Amino acid sequence: MLFKNRNYVLLSLIYSLMVGLNTAFGISVSPLFTPLGFSPSNIAVMGVCVVFFGVVSSMLSGIVLKCFRKFLLQTRIYCFGTSLFLGIAVALF
Repeated sequence: MLFKNRNYVLLSLIYSLMVGLNTAFGISVSPLFTPLGFSPSNIAVMGVCVVFFGVVSSMLSGIVLKCFRKFLLQTRIYCFGTSLFLGIAVALF
């Protein structure tokens, strides 16, 4: 069974936290940016850009994984990057 595999459980947890963080940020974009003076259309454009660049980065990360097979390194980069940008977002707001 997959849940007996420690690495599978750890990776599932890590990716679930990253997806949850992105979803939580996506839900709270409007309340975060409206008090700063952004119009709803500007907030929508920012949301579209986040989705677009997310899709592009997903495709590129798949290509990078296929070429170099550095799964652990890429997972560490994702986790560090997510933590870094979350820290920056918390510091800015």
